[in-house]
Amino acid sequence: MKKSMRLRGALVAALTGSALAGMLLVSGAGAQGTAPPVQFYGNVTINGAAAPVDGTTVTVTAAGGTVCVTSTSGGTGANVIAADGANTVYGAQVQAQGAVDEDPCTFAAGESVIFLVNGTQAASVAFASTPPLQQVNLAIEEATETPTETPTDEPTDTPTGTATGTATGTATGTATSGTGGGTSTPKPPDTGLGGGSDDSNIGLLLGLAVAAAAGLGASGYVLARRNNR
Repeated sequence: MKKSMRLRGALVAALTGSALAGMLLVSGAGAQGTAPPVQFYGNVTINGAAAPVDGTTVTVTAAGGTVCVTSTSGGTGANVIAADGANTVYGAQVQAQGAVDEDPCTFAAGESVIFLVNGTQAASVAFASTPPLQQVNLAIEEATETPTETPTDEPTDTPTGTATGTATGTATGTATSGTGGGTSTPKPPDTGLGGGSDDSNIGLLLGLAVAAAAGLGASGYVLARRNNR
């Protein structure tokens, strides 16, 4: 009971105008032939925690989906979302059906009153015209986006320099034997006429010529060789 009274007090403080606050605390008749409105109120939680006051919306719809009430932070009239200490509370006022009323947002007894928080259904109750102040707490679960850490590719050291040098030098030098530049004149074959230097040969030839001229014959040849020695 104390908690309910505290919520009522927070709701009253959030509403604008003393007339509206008084209307929430006491039941009163509306205009002649019109049923009094019903004020819903309660806590609003998202994922088990108090909903943020700013940015949270409470919507009341009829069974066919017709939007009847929208409550926001700083909302007008009795339709408002406000802070109550660590809690978040809302107020949403709907109209009861009169004697003759075809408006889907004027509710007859037993009709469904559907509550949405940020577009997600949070509660559904059967309408009752009394008491004029009714507590309906609203709670939803919203998926929370978990930031996905994108793995960054670690740099891979790729060797760019490749040892591709090929030994192309080939030892092509050919060892050639040195050839003397001078031309040697072969010695004439030994004729048996005596060997020696060119001068000795010349002397021998002269001796033979002399012997032949003198008719000495073989003995002259022998003599000539001896003289040559």
